[in-house]
Amino acid sequence: MGRRVRLLLLAAVLVVATGAIPAQQVAARTDVTVEGATVTLTVSIDLVGAINEAGQEIGLKDESSGVATPISKYWGQAAKAWNDAFANLTYGGCVRFKLDLQFFPKPYGSLHTPGHHSVVIDTDPDVRPMVFDPATNVATDDTPSALTSDLTGDWGAEEVGTISHEVGHLLGLGDDYTDVKDANGKVTGSKPVAGRENTMMASDGDVDQNIVDRLGKLVEKAGKRLPKCWTGTMTSSSTYNIDAPDGGPVCAASWTTKVTFVVGPEGKIDGTGDATLSQLGACPHPIEQGGFRQTQQIHTGISGTASADQLLVSYVALGPNVPADGIEGTGFSASIFGFGTPQPPLAIPIVSPGHAQGAQTLQLTSGSNVYTSDNTLDLTCATC
Repeated sequence: MGRRVRLLLLAAVLVVATGAIPAQQVAARTDVTVEGATVTLTVSIDLVGAINEAGQEIGLKDESSGVATPISKYWGQAAKAWNDAFANLTYGGCVRFKLDLQFFPKPYGSLHTPGHHSVVIDTDPDVRPMVFDPATNVATDDTPSALTSDLTGDWGAEEVGTISHEVGHLLGLGDDYTDVKDANGKVTGSKPVAGRENTMMASDGDVDQNIVDRLGKLVEKAGKRLPKCWTGTMTSSSTYNIDAPDGGPVCAASWTTKVTFVVGPEGKIDGTGDATLSQLGACPHPIEQGGFRQTQQIHTGISGTASADQLLVSYVALGPNVPADGIEGTGFSASIFGFGTPQPPLAIPIVSPGHAQGAQTLQLTSGSNVYTSDNTLDLTCATC
């Protein structure tokens, strides 16, 4: 039998558990913690049979060579497979998952640790690994059970690809393949679900965007609050005037700011914006003549708070601006950043679920100088 077929036969299945979960297993240990846009999934697993009574690691035997490899090595490789993918994929445009995979080796006969998933290591090389999910009897179902209950499993002498697949079940993911059976009902192979070939939950393939999106939905279905990902544009018409006998208009301009920010579970806004000078009007005042080089791009930080009906957004200069020796002479940056004292936040009404839109003028007066920007914002939320 070919190696690839062998791996597919060893891929884990989800089956319905026979009997209720014991009362002490109500606290889940696929935990979800949120910090900014990073969501850490902590999977804590008792590996029963991973060590002997003396505390020595037994290891998993390779089915072809018979060499025992420490489980810790497999575990590190499995965590790396998930985290390498998470580093390049986001949910909703901003949420980035991180896997904290923790295993607790125990000898056979050990009691279950409340708050841990529990997996028994079966030394039979032909055992078909399983994670028992009480919520479904359909192997391809995604369910949030792993996020709301301790689950149990039965694993054999696996390769790292299969262990990585198994971890997916303890994140709530169902199989992306179906069994192929002969006329007698014996499983002879497996067939990936259409479009899921060579992916983690179909065999020992890659973690892709589909898997990340499913994880995000599972976390939300389990009642966990994820960061909300807002993106959009602020268009601004700005002016700089000197209110003095020798003053008058200095410069007028149009700016476009691409906005990206996260609203955390507690309503805190954190993000960045990139403002680009889209049109520079006349600069008639002598102060901006001669060797004047107008700033073309400004990098900003974004902070503030969000409620159910509006976003309060403030901008903070981050720099460096482009060009480095430019001068922002249009009134835009002064009006939104202020000088030392922050400007009032922009209040953007949430006009419909996942859509905020509004206009507001910011103005700063400093001595005889008046800096003004008329700002219109149009923002959407991919995960609201």
